Amino acid sequence: MRKMMQRSLSCLLTLAMVVTMLMTSTLAAEKSAKLEFDYSANYESSKVVSLEVYKGYPADSYAKEEEIFSQLEAITPQADGSYVVTAPGTYAYHVHGTGYYNILQLFNVTEADLTAGVKKLSVIGGKLGGNGFEPTIKPEKAPASYKVDLRDSMLIFWPEEINKHFALEPQNYTTPAFDGKHAANEFTSQEELMAFLKKMDAASGTMHLYSAGTTPNYKYDLPLALFTTSEIPANATLAEAAKIVKGNGKLNVWYQAQIHPNEPAAGEGALVMIDNFVNDPTTRPCSTRSTLSSSPASIPTAPISLAAPPMTALI
Repeated sequence: MRKMMQRSLSCLLTLAMVVTMLMTSTLAAEKSAKLEFDYSANYESSKVVSLEVYKGYPADSYAKEEEIFSQLEAITPQADGSYVVTAPGTYAYHVHGTGYYNILQLFNVTEADLTAGVKKLSVIGGKLGGNGFEPTIKPEKAPASYKVDLRDSMLIFWPEEINKHFALEPQNYTTPAFDGKHAANEFTSQEELMAFLKKMDAASGTMHLYSAGTTPNYKYDLPLALFTTSEIPANATLAEAAKIVKGNGKLNVWYQAQIHPNEPAAGEGALVMIDNFVNDPTTRPCSTRSTLSSSPASIPTAPISLAAPPMTALI
C-alpha cells in the first residue's frame, strides 16, 4: 500500500513539473514586442521608402550588401505589414528608396520591451541632398571609372546605446556643413568651400589665400590658406610667401586632414579651425607664436565632393 502511494505521489510530482514547464514555455512564447516606426522626423510618410527588419548584426561591414544581409535573419512581417519580435537581442532595420539614403540601423530589443509589448523607433535617414558627393549613390559629376566604395554603398549605424556616447551639444559652427541647409550625409561642395574661404580671407588681416594647384579630373582649385603675422606683400606668390614664413623663426606645424577623401569630418574640422583663427579671439594669438600649415583635404583626387583638397597653412 505504501509503495502504491509513493508511486502515485511520484507520478503527481512528475505531472506537476511537466505542467509547470509547459505553462512557463507558453507564457514565454506569449511575450512579444510590436515594432512601431516613426518616420515623421526625416520622411514625408512611410510610403516614400521601403523598410525591412532583420535579427542579428553584420560581422563584416566591408562586405557587399547582399553578403551583409546573408549574415542576418530576415523577420517575416505580419499580415498588416507590421513587425513583431519575440526574443531579446540585436536587430536591424533596412530603410531605402529612390532619392533617399540607403541605411541599416541596428537596435536592441530588451526583456523590458517584450514585457511592455512595444518597441518604438524613430527612422533615421531622409532625402539625398543631390549636391556633390554623398554616400550610397554615385555622384552626378563622377567620372565613368568611379566606383562606390563598399563602405559607402549602405550606411550602417550602431544602436542608440552606443551612439549616445558620441553625441555633442551644438557647437555653433558656421562652416558650410553646419548651415542647416545640407542633407544628413552631404559633403561640403567645391563652390561652398571656395566661397567660405574667400569670406574668411576678406574678414582677416592675417590670412592669405593661395592656390596650390588644381585637381586632375575637374581642375578644381586646391586652395591654401596661410595665416601669419609676418608681412607678406599683396602680390606675393605662394613660393615667395613660403620663403618669408620659413625665415620668420617661428615653430612650423603641418596640419593635414581628410587623407581619406570619403570621410568629411576632418576636412570640415579644418574649415572650423580656419574660422577660429579668423573670428575666435582666444585662437588668433596662436599665429603670432607659431607657423601652422594645414591641408583640410589632402587627396587631390577627392571624390567629387569637398572637391578640392583645401590646404590650410596657419603661420
